[in-house]
Amino acid sequence: MTDEIELFQIHPHLTIVGTFHGLNGQDKITLNDIVKGCKFVGLEWDEIRDGGEPYLRLRPFRKTRLINDCIYAGWNDYMFLRDIKKNNRKSIRKRCKESGRVCDFKTSKGNEFLYVKELCEQQGIDYYFVDDLTTHTLMSVLQRNIMNYKGMRVEIIDQDFNGRNRSERMLSRLIKHVGPLDNLQVDGALVVGYSHLEYYKKIQL
Repeated sequence: MTDEIELFQIHPHLTIVGTFHGLNGQDKITLNDIVKGCKFVGLEWDEIRDGGEPYLRLRPFRKTRLINDCIYAGWNDYMFLRDIKKNNRKSIRKRCKESGRVCDFKTSKGNEFLYVKELCEQQGIDYYFVDDLTTHTLMSVLQRNIMNYKGMRVEIIDQDFNGRNRSERMLSRLIKHVGPLDNLQVDGALVVGYSHLEYYKKIQL
């Protein structure tokens, strides 16, 4: 893994942009240059995170449920999901610190997806959220019902968050918005985390 944003031309008119979850000055220059040449951009982002509303709420002594894209979790499930979020953010902050990047999950100052979204809005470029809904990803982890969450859970969580199926779904959603790649006549980009870019490098369209 390099320490810079990496580009992969998966199709003559579609560039995969592999990012780190944070931003520095060079990242902003690179992303600006990419967006300028695009007619559309897909983002590893979803409506739940973009809305900024709490999507995990504690309901002690009740069965965990997903209602209107909010997870109402019993005590054990709530603690488990809270730990997932906490550990994921801790890992991101650590990587950002090591690479000299600003990390800010809620604003474009340190969130590359929000930064690109802002660029697209400023330049009138179509953008699409193509990631799984965060709440659905978390519920998928719970439904696997593996009790040893400090052992086997780690592998399962990685499959849900960074696995091949998620990468495939993001590309499929983008195609639904822009049409079949064989018919694509304008340039666009799919902005994702670096782990997903590694998957896209291995497939042939």
